[in-house]
Amino acid sequence: MKKIISYIVPALAVAFGTLSCDNPILIPDNAEEYRNIFMKQAVSTPNSSTLFITDEEQKIFFNACIGGYGANTDDITVQFAVMPELVEEYNAANLTNYELLDAGSYTIAEGAMTAVIKKGELNSSMLELGLFTEGYMLPGKSYLLPIGISEVEGSELPLNESLTTTYFLFNGAYPLGEEPPVKVFDGSASTPVTPFTYGNYLTFISANNNRVYWFAYNSAAGTFNQAETGSDGDWGVLFNRVMPVPGGWVARWTDGRLQTYTVTQTIGLAFYATYADRNYNDFDLMTTSMYHSALIGRQAGGELSLMTFDFAGNGVGAPVSLGTGWDEYIMIEGYRNGLLAVDSAGDMWFCTIDTAGTVGVKQLVGKGWNKYTRLVEFGERLIGVDARGTMWRYNFDIRAVWDITE
Repeated sequence: MKKIISYIVPALAVAFGTLSCDNPILIPDNAEEYRNIFMKQAVSTPNSSTLFITDEEQKIFFNACIGGYGANTDDITVQFAVMPELVEEYNAANLTNYELLDAGSYTIAEGAMTAVIKKGELNSSMLELGLFTEGYMLPGKSYLLPIGISEVEGSELPLNESLTTTYFLFNGAYPLGEEPPVKVFDGSASTPVTPFTYGNYLTFISANNNRVYWFAYNSAAGTFNQAETGSDGDWGVLFNRVMPVPGGWVARWTDGRLQTYTVTQTIGLAFYATYADRNYNDFDLMTTSMYHSALIGRQAGGELSLMTFDFAGNGVGAPVSLGTGWDEYIMIEGYRNGLLAVDSAGDMWFCTIDTAGTVGVKQLVGKGWNKYTRLVEFGERLIGVDARGTMWRYNFDIRAVWDITE
């Protein structure tokens, strides 16, 4: 059974004059000229709302009203209709290019567009129109649906011509946490190792030839360009991990040293410094926090440490413990001002961290994320890398639980 979500359109009253307990009501001699029939919802032009892209029915509401002075002495029948022919006219008048909402997204039952303003009342009861969005709307796109008064019976009152049609403007969006991912890169032929983003580039070592490659993000297409730009050298032979930090890249040699590279805006690489103060292979897992400008490493036994990193100055700071028990997670990645950690069951958790070693309360933000082998921070977005090397971008938001269980 389909669920119903209701979106109540605000009923805006149209008033004439000021009423007060202390002052008499001033009624003009020509008061009858102000009596008319109109749609309250037409006061807002366009009448905008957001519809979620789901398989659940959502509803809009509208009604007819009488404005001006005087009592209603009749039962007035008001017939409404969808008026698709007005979309072109509206766009021309307002310099917009809204699409008409697809007629397949709604069905009009018999009598569903007929309202009655009963004798002695000034408003009809609300009519409702059920809408289905899945398959009919795209996220980030707006659709127009004009609904207007087509006929009035039982009254000689005129129509308020400026308020007889409501232009319902619907903005499509996914419910938070339910937006499907977008494939941003097909790495099945590249066999990517240690992928990460740096600025607007996707970077990884290819296991096919051990070279490092980078790919610019095409914002118009929403994907990383497949045209490869690669470096010389056996990066996959020399290094077992490459990570971004503010100012450049950090690569971990196979013998445990760290190597830094400055990176230009167009991903030009230059050797910078080597750090051999410890064997960084002691960490079975390493990631970075761009927010804290720090390296993060997990040692055997599950202790996680944060090491601030000054690219141009003091290098790697002393490890600050983030606690133990982190060996229960199969993935740990820096994200914004904290960490994302995925356990073996696929549950993904977010917690804030600071450079003093304080770890915030873990917050469940996902389920089923063990379908991926790596997570990659991309601004506030998140990329999941599957076993084939295909990368999927999520417009991630930690306020929701992103359940991607299949």
